[in-house]
Amino acid sequence: MLIPRGLLPEGDSRWGLGVGFRVGQTQWRGESRLTDLVPLLSYEGSRAWLRGTRGGVHLIDRPAFKLDAVAQVRLDRYTGDSGRYLSGMLREHSLGGGLEAIFPTALGEFSIEGLTDISHTYKGTSFSVAWARNFDYGNVRLRPSVSLDRYSADLANYYYGVSASESRPDRPAYTPGSAGSVRVALHASYRLTDNSYLFGNIGLNRVAGSIADSPVVERQLRVTAFGGYLYRFGGTGPGATAATAGDRYADKFADGRWSVRVARGSNAQASLLKIIPGMDFSLSPEHTGVLDLRIGRLIDKGFNGWPVDIYVNGAYTRYLEQNLQDDANGVSLSLKAFYYGFPWSHRVKTRFGFGAGLSYVDRVPTLERRSILDKNPNTTKLMNHLDVSVDFSVGDVIGAKSLRDTFLGFAVIHRSAIFGASDLFSGVDGGSNYNSIYVESLF
Repeated sequence: MLIPRGLLPEGDSRWGLGVGFRVGQTQWRGESRLTDLVPLLSYEGSRAWLRGTRGGVHLIDRPAFKLDAVAQVRLDRYTGDSGRYLSGMLREHSLGGGLEAIFPTALGEFSIEGLTDISHTYKGTSFSVAWARNFDYGNVRLRPSVSLDRYSADLANYYYGVSASESRPDRPAYTPGSAGSVRVALHASYRLTDNSYLFGNIGLNRVAGSIADSPVVERQLRVTAFGGYLYRFGGTGPGATAATAGDRYADKFADGRWSVRVARGSNAQASLLKIIPGMDFSLSPEHTGVLDLRIGRLIDKGFNGWPVDIYVNGAYTRYLEQNLQDDANGVSLSLKAFYYGFPWSHRVKTRFGFGAGLSYVDRVPTLERRSILDKNPNTTKLMNHLDVSVDFSVGDVIGAKSLRDTFLGFAVIHRSAIFGASDLFSGVDGGSNYNSIYVESLF
């Protein structure tokens, strides 16, 4: 896991946004060394949590025993372009879900976890037992850990096997059957401020003999490392107590802790980098589009003493495919900053917004698929999400006080895989943009 339990303060209902970088050896034969950019979202609540590629809900939370429902992205994958030896083979990321029992003791935390494939990728299970313990040295926290993992035959055969249809003289068919691995890691975090952290880990992973004997596996023991930066909003940081630079707009900006936005958009021909600075608003001739509903919750008002508010947004998006294929459904989770310190905002409330997070679709939109397949042999349902917007108060324009916190605006709803730099998004290059008109209200 990228950010383990206990590495950051827990239970304070704070959201975080950051980025990390993975490096190390890969296990796949003929594949280049691992280098991977990983965008990160985090949340530490009293009942639920999210730490990068892993999330969960506390079912039982007692000092001597904890039980969580968990979901974990498995970052094992390769495609036919990973190297000539793997040509013609495809293994995808998967999502496991299950239960984790945690036993805090004076010697550290012991845990038992069972996961099943809820993404229907390999249709198998995994089971693990682990130990970890924190050691604090001022602003530095070290957390060594050891975990023993057992994989079902379905899981091991999917990731480490070779089917009869994939076999060739130098790559014989192979089924490892149920197998396991052991991982030893040292995690560390350094608190830069009350709100920001550096963190990372270095780990050794050794797979069982039946996996090591697979023709697609290069090495039995491999080393990986991960490092990153995370900013956590709200709480006791400087934005919580400082007088905000937006105080002169206080009579104009209600303390709207919730927001609701409805948007209608059309697929854009231009890239995000051409739409925003170049004002290229040309639309695709296929006229595909989106209907987008998002709900936001204020998490940091007057961030860092500036005229900036931070919201966490959850969205449902319906992709209107104009009979090119069945319409698709998507969900996204993001953090979005609104800047409202324009010189004229005391007359007409104006905001510029920038949001970043994750987007998942049940079916890759047609034009997005076309964009990706022009550069890659495969697509991905999980992508980076950006939302860039500008809006103004309808009430200020028409002189209706009751509509001061209702905004009319323009947004670009963006999905991309960060130019192929992120293995989390299957290493693909490409994406989609939708130029959208929206109405958003605060309450």
